[in-house]
Amino acid sequence: GAPAAAAVYGFYISLAAVGGLLLMNVVFAVLLDEFGRAYEAERSRAIKAEERGDAHHELTWPLDPLLEALLRFENELELRGLMDHVFRLCDANATGRVDCTKMRRGLKMLPSDCTIHLA
Repeated sequence: GAPAAAAVYGFYISLAAVGGLLLMNVVFAVLLDEFGRAYEAERSRAIKAEERGDAHHELTWPLDPLLEALLRFENELELRGLMDHVFRLCDANATGRVDCTKMRRGLKMLPSDCTIHLA
């Protein structure tokens, strides 16, 4: 009857919720593991480069040039100005929106010795 149907619905809803949470945790664990491996690989390359005397190799991440450009601020107003400048570089046609293609083009215009690689 009705109580049995309610129990079945409750079971499947709780099964879906618990299963979803478990699956999400597994996905996060795999992503975290991959990020950790990538960091360790880059770190070991940097250590080997340092041992060889290659002073130009540094531990870098894809957005380091952007962060470097944004770190040159004295106060909050100046930081907002820098962020606005980066947004205007990316939004060249002044639509008020930035998609991935515009962002790639705009980030290439940042004054930096390094290039930003976005997938």
